[in-house]
Amino acid sequence: MAPNKNRTGFLPDLLRNEAGNTLAIFAAALVPMLAIIGSGVELSRAYMAKTQLQNACDAGALAGRKALAETGQYGRTEQGKATTMFRANFDHRSYGLGVPNFTTRADDENNVVGTVSVPLPTVIMNFFNFETIDLEANCTAELQIANTDVMFVLDTTGSMASSMSGGGTRISGLRDAVRDFHLTLANAQIQPETRIRYGFVPYSTTVNARGLVSAGHMPASFFSSSAPFQTRRVTFSVAENVGTGSNTTTGREETNAQRVTQSACSTWATSSNTTGTPPATTVTSGYQLVSWTRTNFLSTTGTCIRRSFQTTNTFKQIFRIANPANKWRYEQATVNTTGLAGLGQVAYATDVADTAWVDTAGTYDVRQLAAFGSQRSGGITTTNSTWGGCLMERDTVRATSFNPIPAGALDLDINSEPDAGNPGSYWRPMWLDIAYDRNANPYRREQTGTTYYPIDYRACPTEMMAFREVDMTSATVPGWLNTYVNSLRVEGFTYHDVGMIWGARLSSPTGIFADIVDDRPDEQANRHIIYMTDGEMDANRIAYTAYGHEQLENRIAIAGTLDTGPLEAIHALRFRAACQEAKNEGYTIWVIGFGTTISDDLRNCSSGDRAFFAGNIAQLRSTFSYIASQVADLRLTQ
Repeated sequence: MAPNKNRTGFLPDLLRNEAGNTLAIFAAALVPMLAIIGSGVELSRAYMAKTQLQNACDAGALAGRKALAETGQYGRTEQGKATTMFRANFDHRSYGLGVPNFTTRADDENNVVGTVSVPLPTVIMNFFNFETIDLEANCTAELQIANTDVMFVLDTTGSMASSMSGGGTRISGLRDAVRDFHLTLANAQIQPETRIRYGFVPYSTTVNARGLVSAGHMPASFFSSSAPFQTRRVTFSVAENVGTGSNTTTGREETNAQRVTQSACSTWATSSNTTGTPPATTVTSGYQLVSWTRTNFLSTTGTCIRRSFQTTNTFKQIFRIANPANKWRYEQATVNTTGLAGLGQVAYATDVADTAWVDTAGTYDVRQLAAFGSQRSGGITTTNSTWGGCLMERDTVRATSFNPIPAGALDLDINSEPDAGNPGSYWRPMWLDIAYDRNANPYRREQTGTTYYPIDYRACPTEMMAFREVDMTSATVPGWLNTYVNSLRVEGFTYHDVGMIWGARLSSPTGIFADIVDDRPDEQANRHIIYMTDGEMDANRIAYTAYGHEQLENRIAIAGTLDTGPLEAIHALRFRAACQEAKNEGYTIWVIGFGTTISDDLRNCSSGDRAFFAGNIAQLRSTFSYIASQVADLRLTQ
């Protein structure tokens, strides 16, 4: 191998070798490359942490606003709920972060405002003296509300008068809960054009339509002109003729041509003859003695003078009670109800004397007795009555299945109005003034001063109210709303089906109240029913209810059903059907059990398991406020 003539030595070759500059160049470029890559990594970590931080802040603010809606204040307890929700949604350890500083407060508009900050330790950039990246997030939760209709279906049965262990009665707690509901909504962000309306259906054994009728929302023509009642009647069967008038005319005087004794004069001067038989007119014609004058002091005869006369007597036939000791017969009778639904005064008999009479034989109810008047009767005491507004339902069917609803169950038809061709399609005024209970003996002596049904057995709750717009510009409860909830009276048994039937009927946008419910067809509205009860179904066979007196009329259960269990089971089936009808009309149903367990029927009635238990007044008020916050819709604005 020939030698390399250009070889000059190692050091000159090394100096001339450019390959050695690569390391220096790489070393010089490494620092900015690490900074660029490190910043990218740190920014990526910061972005992911910041996103999670913002989500947790939002969740905490929403939880805080819900807590504010429930209690009406924002203190340590409510802040604690917000913090708990924040921590549940943000684990600072997974990002190697420090402890975040999360705080919330309520602003002047009752929005919950949250802020959070936390340092993010760097992994790469701390080599460049960038040790932490400060992360911050802000969040605000508010209540916002659109057009909304809320129908309150409220159990106002007798048990609502009972006291709670924490103080106060159940009904007072309910009144406060409705007020809390309103105040929660009033704290929401409401646009000027937004409309909020409330309606009410207080229920027990029936419902009260008087307010709907007086306002013109439910025409009086929707009520029948007669209805069957458990009432009492009197029979007049003993005929008696009584004189009504007598008229006597006299003629000229006549003198007996002969002198006669006083005895003979009396015979000659007092003859008469009567034609006709009562009660027809009778005419009595004859003579009456004018005078007998003795001829002289010693004579036994004298002058006899008489005068002719004619007396016309008129009579009428009356009828009296055959057995005054048992004059009242307690039974079912169809009674004329004309005028009741018009809210005018209607006369009825309250007492019948043992010697009472009428001019026509027959058996008469208390309204028919009052209609005789003083010219055609006697001994009958009457008074005027005004319908209280409670009603009896339309025709129904005795059935054990209501899915689908049978065609004849008009009570469960929440949309149709009465049909002139079907008398059973009309509602009936519940005329409690003439309603009487009875036992196996159809006769009973009069119960003075009472209609015999105890108060819970003849309950009539407070009037229903159709949707009414609520002023949301004030921070106080409207006067009319205060007045209404204070008027709620408690009595009677628990008929859940009656309450829900009328809650659905009064709320339906396609039913008989559609002109109220859907008065703005071009605007959508959120629709809610809030159904509150403090007890399970409590049907009573001897109470006067929307279905009459069940033990005597058997409109719901078959005759001979003595136990309340089967009766309540049938009412429960009707309740389920009514709940479904309300849902079919687009309503969200919220159910609250106040001091009572939530039964399967109540839970299934609610929409999406929106069923809540409230064990005391505080929980009831909190539940109403919470539902209001859900109705209003919590939203994030930041």
